[in-house]
Amino acid sequence: MEPLKIYLADLTYNTVSIANEAFPLNIGYVGAYCKERFGPRVELTLFKYIDDLENSIQSAPPDILALSNYPWNYALDLALFERMRDVNPGTLRIMGGSNISHEAQLQSDFLMENAVVDVYVYLEGEVGFSNIVERVLKYEEPNLERAFIKGSPIGGCLFIDSAGKFVRGQPVPRLKALDDYPSPYLTGLMDKFFDGSLSPMMETNRGCPFSCTFCHEGHAVYQKVNFFSMERVNAELDYIAQRVPPQVHNLMFCDPNFGMYGRDKDICKTVAGIQQKTGWPKDIFASTGKNKKDHIADALFELNGSMQMWLSVQSMDDDVLDNIKRTNISLPDMLQIQSTLSANKLPSKSEIIVALPGETYGTHIRSISKLVTAGVDTITAYTLMLLNGTDMNTPQQREKWGFVGKFRVLPRDFGKLADGQNIVEVEEVVAATKDLSFEDYVELRRLHLIISTIYNGKGYAGLFKFFRQSELDVFLLLEGMLQNFPSAPITVRESVEDFEKETRDELWDSEEELRAFYSDDRNYDLLVSGDLGANLLQKYVAAFLMEASNDWLRYTFNVAKGIVGKQLGDDESLRKLENIERYSGARTSNIFAENRLDVIPAISLDYDVEAWVVDENSKLIDEFQYREPRRARFLFTREQYSSMEDYIQRFGNTHQGIGKILTKMNINSVWRRCVYSDEAKWAEDEDGPEIHYSLIDEQASGGVVSTR
Repeated sequence: MEPLKIYLADLTYNTVSIANEAFPLNIGYVGAYCKERFGPRVELTLFKYIDDLENSIQSAPPDILALSNYPWNYALDLALFERMRDVNPGTLRIMGGSNISHEAQLQSDFLMENAVVDVYVYLEGEVGFSNIVERVLKYEEPNLERAFIKGSPIGGCLFIDSAGKFVRGQPVPRLKALDDYPSPYLTGLMDKFFDGSLSPMMETNRGCPFSCTFCHEGHAVYQKVNFFSMERVNAELDYIAQRVPPQVHNLMFCDPNFGMYGRDKDICKTVAGIQQKTGWPKDIFASTGKNKKDHIADALFELNGSMQMWLSVQSMDDDVLDNIKRTNISLPDMLQIQSTLSANKLPSKSEIIVALPGETYGTHIRSISKLVTAGVDTITAYTLMLLNGTDMNTPQQREKWGFVGKFRVLPRDFGKLADGQNIVEVEEVVAATKDLSFEDYVELRRLHLIISTIYNGKGYAGLFKFFRQSELDVFLLLEGMLQNFPSAPITVRESVEDFEKETRDELWDSEEELRAFYSDDRNYDLLVSGDLGANLLQKYVAAFLMEASNDWLRYTFNVAKGIVGKQLGDDESLRKLENIERYSGARTSNIFAENRLDVIPAISLDYDVEAWVVDENSKLIDEFQYREPRRARFLFTREQYSSMEDYIQRFGNTHQGIGKILTKMNINSVWRRCVYSDEAKWAEDEDGPEIHYSLIDEQASGGVVSTR
């Protein structure tokens, strides 16, 4: 008997740049468990890329096609199921994933509306999917598969039977001993994804002890946390490190609360050892825990700044937090640990969400102000998304809080299938509530733009340090920029006006209208070009870095000078600020421009601004004044430039590509390094004495060792 041919896919778009570059670890676990259970009776193939799956469906149709359902590939899944039905109606079409409600009636509605889905696997998928395969393998008669398979409930699965009745199998108990699931890495199933485009993903535990109503993991079914063994985790890390391509610099942990458990420090030690031996990973991403921040800080100390702590506050208002069931998360502890991070030069990030239940314009402003005052390095602002399967996305919650839902394109999640069909993924967001008007929402998004452009990434770290040492409120600067746009350079004003217009125009009243609009090729082409459908904050930050950094710099420091002049009122403070402005401008100049290596910023400084910025002893800038002005050049290191080029090769040098890159590498690592001309040893080009640009050797103390 021929083995059962199974295609498992967790698909991503790569129309303009790869939308989801993580390894498809989820289907890896499902496939590894299925293969262990049934051995040679099944033939498994895993897919990440749309073209690969389309071609395989056409040339060698499988017996089972199973697709992961998430907001970023839901419409794509349905379109490919339709294609599969046309090519081979006998193929069993299975869907699984978190993008479905936990309520039986809504699950039934989903399957009734999407009849192309034969069976849905809900909750953890390994056992549920294998239960389907087991039943298929028992079948012996032709052309009756669906009637046979749907003849009785299947554990962990949902379907509509031949009589049109919704059938819900018993939930499969979550596995406590996670090592009983074979490793997708150690079994070799992930090997094909070490292709230079995707980033490895690790899972060390499953479950979340918190109950956040906007999150899939907040459902009661996931409350208990189970762990893979340390032996398993270490073996997988070693396996990955031996195979990861040199152009891939990332490692992702998909644990909901990495670092919160005592053993996570040991995991970080293992990663640090791999870093020391191989140089990988340079950047590590994880959602760090909501409590026990001291444990997390201890773990991150091991990684020497290659991983940032996420202070996932979402709001700093107690009433708002109570509304979203985050009362078991200590905000004071979060802010207290920030001082420890700052003292040890460890980076931190915080997420904040606009339009949460009960939030007002004022509470959101105060939340941001508190985070800025605490010294959080990066503040990532999101609009509230209404996700299927979350406690927040229910008719009762929508009515209670007066949610005004709008629809927009998921950035980069769109593509054209082989038959020419345009596929666009859509998300529903909250643009207003009974406590927050739409105009308030737009105004707060302008503030988010300022924070993303000016505050995040420490490009202007000297400016903020000067404010703090002068006992000036940093948030006062950000708020001043929000209020004084009419005085900004024309490029800044136009950028903000365009951002506001796109913020309004990206929102649709209905999903149907949006999809109909982009079914037209002329409109779809605007997605491809980036004129429509981009992540607006990422798009405009990329534009700032690529095209308008000088004008944004001038506007930022003009507002700062106004505040300093009014509150400090002395010429010496303004002279210091001008030095910081020159330093900041040179440091952030031409970061992603095509001529970034041809044009070397060179400035004169009265202070060693860079030494002052990194000083850990709270010295004032006065202590770093030179007797005579010194000439400085601002260059890239070899390692820095190489990493940036690798990212650009993967994601592209467009606004969308650069925007994506900024989410994948520590932005503080992209800024130019200060080298004093009298210390540099300039080398000659092989073709002559003219030096077009130079790269600093990371190991050399400021000397230029290569040129082109």
